[in-house]
Amino acid sequence: MNDKFENWLKAKKMGEITDDALQQDDVVGFLDNMKGLLFPGYVEHVNILSDYIDEKIDAIKYFLHKLLRAVERITKNSLLCENMIDCFFNFIPEIDSYLQTDLQALFDGDPAAKTMPFSPPAPSPRRCRPGESAHRMSHTGSARRNPTPPAH
Repeated sequence: MNDKFENWLKAKKMGEITDDALQQDDVVGFLDNMKGLLFPGYVEHVNILSDYIDEKIDAIKYFLHKLLRAVERITKNSLLCENMIDCFFNFIPEIDSYLQTDLQALFDGDPAAKTMPFSPPAPSPRRCRPGESAHRMSHTGSARRNPTPPAH
């Protein structure tokens, strides 16, 4: 770590820096809008997807700018905020890809999971013979031993 950071950290720990701190509302606003961009419709209803995504991008830029300006005040270093924001947005497709891969891995590892927005369609449910439960069939493999007769 460099001397500027060490000096800032020491002053921060001593309580000498309080008025230049990042605002919680800005951090939460940034994170909430990122969640909306990466998972549209998950938290709130989306009427027109393209408008919703444009609103999220504008809000993310706004909050990033505020957070980076606060970092400039704290560190007393000039940041190229617009360049940093552009670089950040260049990484969003990669971030999204990682998240989708992680979600698919969770889905694949959960036998109870039935649907995900990016998953293949679930197979049609098996019919049971009278007296047989689907639960028992799925756990005992009886579906393979006793094929379901065709529906009439």
